[in-house]
Amino acid sequence: MDRVRSYHRHLRKEQLVKLRLGFSSLGCPAYSVEQLIHAARSYGYEGVSLRTVRGDSMLPNLEEFGPRKIEATRRLFDDAGIEVLCVSSGVRFTSADPAEREHQLAIAEQYLDIARGLGSNFVRIFGGPYPEGADREVVTKQIVDGFRKSCDLAASR
Repeated sequence: MDRVRSYHRHLRKEQLVKLRLGFSSLGCPAYSVEQLIHAARSYGYEGVSLRTVRGDSMLPNLEEFGPRKIEATRRLFDDAGIEVLCVSSGVRFTSADPAEREHQLAIAEQYLDIARGLGSNFVRIFGGPYPEGADREVVTKQIVDGFRKSCDLAASR
């Protein structure tokens, strides 16, 4: 704990990050956005990490996260004072197939758009489990490449 305090003494006030108490929608996967907001307010949470909504873990499939309704969804969170802390994807970059990795990158881009639309600064992506029998060094390079490309997409927004 002393190392943390020592580190924080060297930061300027604007560099400090306020930690918010939140929960993941994984704990209530069938909930709608409205139910998530109600639960967050009822239990004293400040934010929600979105992974599964209305039983679907592929958020780009849901109309409330699409281009026509994302602003209304953000207003629901904003009006309730609940922050979308993170938009959590299932993106993984371990496939040996370059086309599949590009497909995963396209999904990451959809999640970046959702996060931007909801005012969230964070999108969770995975390296993914190493495929059985795969060369770990090759797969690690693929994962790093996928992360770099995802970061480049995020930086361009």
